Amino acid sequence: MRRVAIKYLFVAQLGSPQESEWTELQTVQTIIRNLRISGDSRLVKSLLRNILEEQRSGKKPVERRGRKSKVPLDSPQADLIYRSLSAGMSTLSTTILLNKYRVDIRKDTVSLSAVQGFILRSDIIDRSRRLSTKSGKKDVGSPWAKARLNQFLQFQHQLAYGDSKEHGIPFCVPPQYADAAPMHLDAIVWWDEHHRKVILGHVPKFENRVALKDGVATAIAESGILSAKMHNTVTK
Repeated sequence: MRRVAIKYLFVAQLGSPQESEWTELQTVQTIIRNLRISGDSRLVKSLLRNILEEQRSGKKPVERRGRKSKVPLDSPQADLIYRSLSAGMSTLSTTILLNKYRVDIRKDTVSLSAVQGFILRSDIIDRSRRLSTKSGKKDVGSPWAKARLNQFLQFQHQLAYGDSKEHGIPFCVPPQYADAAPMHLDAIVWWDEHHRKVILGHVPKFENRVALKDGVATAIAESGILSAKMHNTVTK
């Protein structure tokens, strides 16, 4: 909001004066005074130069804000992060391992958010929310799956049979269900046991997959292949 206010004062109120006129017109001091900005005036001047450049070229210049990253994307520290994450380590464990390395090379430690920021900036890592899958077999040809399918096909015919009897509509029951009695929805009660959801698998809610090519961390745009997602199993 402050950046928007600075641009409004500079363009709409002061008429976008050139930098050579700032001292004479007290442009920077006027903006600082009106918006009660404390600190160094260099940040205000940098923003004003960007505004003038945008007006001159018609293109928004690339602004570099914030501190310089402590973990460059092309550094041995980056390789350490890639190796740790590809081995299945969490972001926290990776940060601890990275800080141990930084202490060994006489550098100050970094925070967890610094490593998270590195992950978000990297075009080699895909960060996404971890998905879950239900427990049990998924083989549709297993005896249990076949029996369950037949059971519910029978229920389907019994419910239709009960509905047709209730409304006086002729209904032909398939031979395999000839001995099955009609079922009426308003006469059915279901019980189920109380259970607690248990999640088996990884603790982190997010997973970081590293793109590799011949075992080397490689950007996805450069044919790097991401590993398969590792879901958690949800069971009763």
